[in-house]
Amino acid sequence: MNLNQLNIYFYVRPSSIKGKRGTFYTRVVINNQQIVCSVKSLRIHKDQFDHKRGAPKSNCELYHECNDFMLNIRKELYKIHHNYENNKMTFTKDCLVKAVEDVYYRIKYGHQARSKTYLEFYDTWLADQRKRVGSEISMGTYDVRMRYRKVIALALEQASLLSKPICNFCDKDVLNVQNLLRRKIAMGTAMRIFPVFSMVFNYALQLKEVADNPCKLLPKIRRQQRAKPIFLEPAEVQRITNLNLTGQAKRYRDAFIFCCFTGLSIGDYELLNPAKAEYLIKKAESPRDIQPGRLVQLGSGYVIQGKRRKTGTEYRVPLLPEAEMIIDEYGGIDKLPYVIAKSGHFLQLICSMANIDKKIKFHTARKTMANYCINEKMMNPYYVTAVLGWSDIKEADDYVTVTSETLKKQLA
Repeated sequence: MNLNQLNIYFYVRPSSIKGKRGTFYTRVVINNQQIVCSVKSLRIHKDQFDHKRGAPKSNCELYHECNDFMLNIRKELYKIHHNYENNKMTFTKDCLVKAVEDVYYRIKYGHQARSKTYLEFYDTWLADQRKRVGSEISMGTYDVRMRYRKVIALALEQASLLSKPICNFCDKDVLNVQNLLRRKIAMGTAMRIFPVFSMVFNYALQLKEVADNPCKLLPKIRRQQRAKPIFLEPAEVQRITNLNLTGQAKRYRDAFIFCCFTGLSIGDYELLNPAKAEYLIKKAESPRDIQPGRLVQLGSGYVIQGKRRKTGTEYRVPLLPEAEMIIDEYGGIDKLPYVIAKSGHFLQLICSMANIDKKIKFHTARKTMANYCINEKMMNPYYVTAVLGWSDIKEADDYVTVTSETLKKQLA
């Protein structure tokens, strides 16, 4: 049984002016929805058209033109109908309007009004996203979505979907792209890209260029098992601290160790620099309330308090003795080593010097602080969330390690 019941009717609507020719009309009905289109280039008298047969009479002045048009529109609409049936898609009124308009355009001008491809819509969507920077999204989010375009373009090319109009995408096409993303790139990256891939279809849906979002029927990309975060154990942090370094290597090491004992991300660490804080906040163009960290005295100690550059969530980090020593060594928090571009290479060399066989980056410092709070200090996850500025307490789940030693600490 067909999903879509298609019926096509033709008739002539007489002119209100006596003696003037009427306009030729097509009425298309599908799934009890109808659309009526006029063909203003075909004007005939009402008595020259047989409405019972839905065809021009032999005395019609435009007999051949009418028959040719009727044949073409039936052929084209049945072809579209057949395509929808094969892909098990249901016609909507928006689909019907677009299909009829495309057929009219093709018959009138000899070629089809070309529908935009997925990447053309992606570019239009990106232009719309750029207008929302600062009010709804940050510049960082926009930059990430720009980079995702290249990855999606490669997946579409391998799936032979680059030139396919976005309105003709079906769930099989989308599944093909999803599988390519799973196989070709890291699982975490694929999990972040596919929702963006779906956003473009939602944007096209708002503009009524597609009937539905084919992504919504597919399951989300999920890891079979979440990878454990990479962090440094306290003994490994101590080995790096004890290294006798000079020059740029020492500055990278000290910045990294400072963040190991404060849990600051690289973005929030850079905001501690008063000389650049205002510039970095302006550059972020974020709709969130970002506040650079500042030292606040609390009793005999200090707390670094601010709002995160990435999420705008508040963090409050009690200043540990190790972090305080680094501040004293440099002569104040505003004089810490903030020039830390391309730190990954230096940090990997420092790890090798300390005989640590782990692939780390600057963000490993934040994960190291999370491990220290949860597994070494056995802090309540709610307190850890306040210290690190996590937006969701579930982020603590990845760090919890139940060992005999941790159980002994709890029972002591």
